Amino acid sequence: MVQATIGVIGGSGFYEFLDGAVEIVVPTPYGEPSDPLVVGEVGAILGEVDEQQEFSTLVLDAWLRTTEQARVDAFAQIESNLLAARQQYDGVKQLDDALFGNDLDAA
Repeated sequence: MVQATIGVIGGSGFYEFLDGAVEIVVPTPYGEPSDPLVVGEVGAILGEVDEQQEFSTLVLDAWLRTTEQARVDAFAQIESNLLAARQQYDGVKQLDDALFGNDLDAA
């Protein structure tokens, strides 16, 4: 199984794409953080977001926009693309499950 570890900046809304998300309060010597750590697994959608660029490049490009509104717009576009990719992935997965059941391992 292929594994990847990524970090996400809080407030990005990315957590809704995590499967099996769990909130963990991480104690620190400086007191409790403002929010819990959210840990989960990203569904197999990131490769389908943009065929021309890696997901990390899309996020970096959005983050480096010169104005706050440009960043908001860029991240909104990424969110829209992720939602569409997730819907496509879920549809294909449902079709695979209906056709092959557990006999097909796409990993």
